[in-house]
Amino acid sequence: MNKKELIQELSKKLNLSEDKTNQINKIFQSNFLIGKINKDKIINELKDKLKLSDKDANKIYNEVAKIITKEITKKLKNPFKNKN
Repeated sequence: MNKKELIQELSKKLNLSEDKTNQINKIFQSNFLIGKINKDKIINELKDKLKLSDKDANKIYNEVAKIITKEITKKLKNPFKNKN
């Protein structure tokens, strides 16, 4: 999944504008996803930059983590499968 596809999927699943999903993507690209400290850092950054509640920031974090985990799992199951 490329950046554009991730942004489109986030926009669809979370019902957010493309501008907001671009901002979310930038936050995740600048932080390592795994680990409690990093999770807290990402959630705080989402709350600060997008003016979100703790609940909404957690929802976004969890949805992005699910999408990324799904993509990693696909790659591990089919490492040589071309997307096309």
